[in-house]
Amino acid sequence: MSKEQELEYAMLFAKWKEAEPITNRVMASIPEPLFGGRINVVQSYGPDTLAAMDSRRQRRAENPKYYGEAALNEYIERQKSTWGPCEICFKAGDHISLYCPYRDYVPEGASVGPGVELVCRNCGLPDQHPGAKRAIRKSCFICASDHWGTDCPRAKQHKTVPYNPFPFSDR
Repeated sequence: MSKEQELEYAMLFAKWKEAEPITNRVMASIPEPLFGGRINVVQSYGPDTLAAMDSRRQRRAENPKYYGEAALNEYIERQKSTWGPCEICFKAGDHISLYCPYRDYVPEGASVGPGVELVCRNCGLPDQHPGAKRAIRKSCFICASDHWGTDCPRAKQHKTVPYNPFPFSDR
């Protein structure tokens, strides 16, 4: 190796040593069934990405008002004024239908909306068992309205083929 090549190699090595290292982080560890081990999915972060992540952390630390649980609660309080009544239990401004407590348990004698059906809390079948009920929203797979697809007026307009659970058998 000539002196010029050694010098060039030394300069490249010095640049490489100066450069910030790439940081690897394991994002997921997946079981590998053949050999019984695990495969690690690794994400590599360069210096620019790490600097951006640090600046985000720094902003969160400097401005706790705009990040975290308090900011989320403040946002929800501002949005409550735009919510209408819940379509399941009719309570206004308390929650939206997606987070209605009646989706888990409906008290005895409580009224529910027109597009809602009460089902057994354990098996999910309507009117099968006395006792604890929960509310589910009806959703038509034909016209996307608040009734079941079996009760859809659009489906009744057309001649429908009866359901056959074994379409390719001789039963």
